[in-house]
Amino acid sequence: MAATEKCVVCLGKAVSFGGHVHIGSQAIIAGFCKEHFNFKKKLGRDDCKGCYGEWTEDMGIDDSFGKVGYIDKDGFNPIID
Repeated sequence: MAATEKCVVCLGKAVSFGGHVHIGSQAIIAGFCKEHFNFKKKLGRDDCKGCYGEWTEDMGIDDSFGKVGYIDKDGFNPIID
């Protein structure tokens, strides 16, 4: 499983996760910063539930997301740092 490293709205550090963004035909979990964790505005495809649009390189990818004992790539738990 993978998630964005940065907030899909502002590209700040992602600390909460939900919905997804598309990378071609694949999808990864969308990340949100502390300011946007309750973001409700529809950004993605109208025909795709929970979609926050297309992934960009600026969002980054954390492919360790969701693994047991999850620690993000900078060595911290994203919720408490």
